[in-house]
Order: sequence, then structure tokens, then C-alpha cells
Amino acid sequence: MPLQAYDLANLGYVEEEFLLQGTATCFKFIGERTAEGKWLVEPDRRAPFVTRLLVRRPANSARFSGTVIVEWNNVSGGIDASPDWTLLHRHIVRRGHAWVGVTAQKVGVDGGRIGRRAPSEEDLARALRSTRPPWRCLVF
Repeated sequence: MPLQAYDLANLGYVEEEFLLQGTATCFKFIGERTAEGKWLVEPDRRAPFVTRLLVRRPANSARFSGTVIVEWNNVSGGIDASPDWTLLHRHIVRRGHAWVGVTAQKVGVDGGRIGRRAPSEEDLARALRSTRPPWRCLVF
């Protein structure tokens, strides 16, 4: 059961967990880091990753609006938190949208110190589009 104080089934929703794995490209800086924040990078090496996707969607597919809201979970507090779901879940459920929470940083799984990111938003969007029938709208 989700961490919330309510049962998603009572709202007509289901929760599913998926693991997305692949190989990500690591980048390295070319030259110095400048004050304006525009830096040059180049591909360096590749590393395997595993990312968790937590999907909350209408149990009845006829109720699904076609919109998926994707939240890159926040780890500022040392845990895998989803503040957008917490603040917007009533609207999401009322509209029949689906929500996907992405565990994209090591600290979200292990707790403790904030680590580096896993795949890019483009990688996640591509993976999401391949997991279900075509989404009409992905919101990041």
C-alpha cells in the first residue's frame, strides 16, 4: 500500500512498479568551468543504471485521460519523495491522469548522501512511450 493515508483502490487507481535499466553515457568537461555556467562537455564512458518507475493510473483504462505527469522524485531530504503527487493527487485523480514517479538518484534508493543522476529525461520519455499504448501527453 502507498505511503499515503488513503487506499488508491478506493479512488479507482492502481499502483505499479517498474524497473528501467540500460546503459547511460557519462560526460566529462572540456576546458574550464566558466562563471556564466555554459560549459563544454564530451562523452567519456558508459555505465549501467537501474531506475525505478512508480506508476499510479486509473484502474479502468476507459477513465484514463491520456495525460501522464512524470515527476523526477526529490531527494533533498535524503529520501525518495514525490511532492508534486502529494500536492496534485486530487487534481490528477479527478481528471483521470496517470502519474509516474521516477527514482533517478542513488540516494532515493539507498538514503543518505545525494548522488549523481541516472538517465536523462529524454531517455525516460522514450522508455515510457515504449511501456504502454501511445501516451497523448507527457508532462515533465
